[in-house]
Amino acid sequence: MCADFAARLFYTTVLPRTDATTGTSFFVASDPKCSPANTFLVTNRHVVDGASSIEFFMHLRGSTDLQRLITLRSDWIDHPGGLDLCILSFASIIVRYGLNADMLDFASFSFNDVLDNVQLEQQCAGIESVTLIGYPYGFYDEVNYLPVARRGTTAVPLWVDWRGRAEFLIDIAGFRGNSGGPVLLFDRGNYTDKHGTFMAGRTRLHLLGIFSEVYQAGATALNLGQCIKAFAVRDMITQLA
Repeated sequence: MCADFAARLFYTTVLPRTDATTGTSFFVASDPKCSPANTFLVTNRHVVDGASSIEFFMHLRGSTDLQRLITLRSDWIDHPGGLDLCILSFASIIVRYGLNADMLDFASFSFNDVLDNVQLEQQCAGIESVTLIGYPYGFYDEVNYLPVARRGTTAVPLWVDWRGRAEFLIDIAGFRGNSGGPVLLFDRGNYTDKHGTFMAGRTRLHLLGIFSEVYQAGATALNLGQCIKAFAVRDMITQLA
């Protein structure tokens, strides 16, 4: 991640709002320095489908004011393989509004924060603590314009593709509005690695996936969250570059 850790995680997301719904979107960059030219906003396709425009606000650096930004549905690029993903070029919006990226206070994940299935199996235990950031039912801190973070665990091994798709489940009861939010492996200060070794004074942060929906068995809600693996976003951006 291209910033200091825990407090800055609350600046990785924005709240996309349409006439019909709200969701969550977050920043990811294709280069380690997280340059604005290589930064994208990511969310679920179903968050923006059917909307003519999508509005969100961003913090202004050194100010309590917010910058309002409006995008068109046509600005968002859908996943070419039909996954419930879409991305927005952040640079294109900055240019449209004549903004300098340094004016905006936000933090991005980078491709360095993303693990593929081989790396997930090498580095992760079968059950890990995870963090979800977003705006459940559009709920957030209206005064400071910050999202909420929730913690839970993985519900399946991260390196296994759930039912043959690049997805996994988490034991966090997400809600409408969490769609598009980042799911993180975040341990600050200490953690225990896959082999049971205690890693003192070590912090780890990985972007694991994108929350897409509350998982149901028929009509029964199981309080599990279904997530698309983050490498699907990485691969999509790489293919479009």
